[in-house]
Amino acid sequence: MNDPIIPGSVSTAASETEKTRAKWRAKKAAQRAAEKATKLAAGYASQNEWWEGNRAALRAKEGPPKTLVPRPRTKLTELEAMEKQDQYIEDLLDSMELAGEAVPPEWQGQIDFISVEETVKQVIESVKEHGVLHFTAIMKDPSIPPDWSVKPYWQDPELLERLCAENWQMEQHARYGYLAALPDSQVEEFLQKKAGWSWQQVANLLGIVIEEGRCRYV
Repeated sequence: MNDPIIPGSVSTAASETEKTRAKWRAKKAAQRAAEKATKLAAGYASQNEWWEGNRAALRAKEGPPKTLVPRPRTKLTELEAMEKQDQYIEDLLDSMELAGEAVPPEWQGQIDFISVEETVKQVIESVKEHGVLHFTAIMKDPSIPPDWSVKPYWQDPELLERLCAENWQMEQHARYGYLAALPDSQVEEFLQKKAGWSWQQVANLLGIVIEEGRCRYV
């Protein structure tokens, strides 16, 4: 007489087979989802359409607040948080452009003179807290083409995957079009042209190293 099977103690051949089938079903489901996403992406003719489609999907996924009694929300949705950070970055980019310059006539009385020194502090703080977007030819992944931003990258699954793997800031911008951090190209231009930094100083701040004659992010 065979020993009784104690639930949870010994895996039977049948249970192992079911586990294998479950893994296969999950793998096929993921494959079908990836194929569906690729087909949907191919249907977007422009980058803005791609971004708006992803934003709409995220908005629908998050849905309205789950409460029966209307009350002020204290927590931002993921999309709202992206929009808020994007606005902060856009404001900082404006400050970088105007720093050290005379206030344009149309803005006089609305903003004060913006000093380069104060803006440098804000830029350094932002880079240290939020990182940067990789908008130059310098990447962690050397297989990402320098002109990726002018290509329909959303229609190229492999390129999109590489961009998303570069860092989370790049993934957010590639999928939703929101700035989570300053673009490295504009940080470099501002610090060199207006603050008088050397390229090496900028590289040290951004985390760029030179290895085997090639610049890359660490």
